[in-house]
Amino acid sequence: MFPLVDTHCHLQDGRIYENLSSLMDEACAAGVGFFVCCGSAEDDWEAVLDISLHWKGVIPFLGLHPFYVEWARPGWEKVLGDLLVSLPGAGIGEAGLDGMAFPHTLEKQERVLVTQLRLARDLKRPVSLHCRRAWGRMLDILKKEGGLPHGGAFHAWSGSADMVREVERLGAHVGFSASLLRTANKKVLRSVQAVSADRMLIETDAPDIPPPFAQKGINQPAFLRHTFRALAGLRNLSEDVLAEQLFMNSRCFLSHLSERDFHP
Repeated sequence: MFPLVDTHCHLQDGRIYENLSSLMDEACAAGVGFFVCCGSAEDDWEAVLDISLHWKGVIPFLGLHPFYVEWARPGWEKVLGDLLVSLPGAGIGEAGLDGMAFPHTLEKQERVLVTQLRLARDLKRPVSLHCRRAWGRMLDILKKEGGLPHGGAFHAWSGSADMVREVERLGAHVGFSASLLRTANKKVLRSVQAVSADRMLIETDAPDIPPPFAQKGINQPAFLRHTFRALAGLRNLSEDVLAEQLFMNSRCFLSHLSERDFHP
């Protein structure tokens, strides 16, 4: 079977970093072969890069998360741009808008997002996107900035089924997390039925969005297997067929990155 790809996780997070060696072994045993490890702010970019050098199959993404725009240091965009120019195998993200946790910083979030989208366009890189309660503003920005010509994915999808079609038209893939295991989440379950076969991805967002059975509420990449199985059931696909489809979709999402040995 094709390896699973965790298309959004935070391996540098202190809640899992100390046990990363054993967690990566568990992930490998669970069939997870690749990991898109996303930075959130300047302070963790180097850690993401170190992990990507140490662990085979880890693909680094560097970005400024909407939670942290208030604390961005002057010149952060130049630091990010210089790093990415020197790293053709790195994507951009986690970037985006959050009107749930930080509605008071949305204007600054928008400016930071536009900066990262333009950097992605100029450097021809994919983007990992975060969006909560800001879908209208997100769509307006993406349309104005020309969509995602070099790839992009909305991680931990929380939008509507109708919104799935909107973001697909802008060049985005749609990432589903362990929220698929929560049968009360009808909006996400409807989105699973709406997404195009060649646009769906899976992720953990580890250590966040844990499945219901996770000890101490901590997610890990090995748990991707449970989201995968849930998606297979919801789409009425065999696991072999779905694994191949997801692998090809992940490769498409990451196709503009160079120096990446991304093969089954």
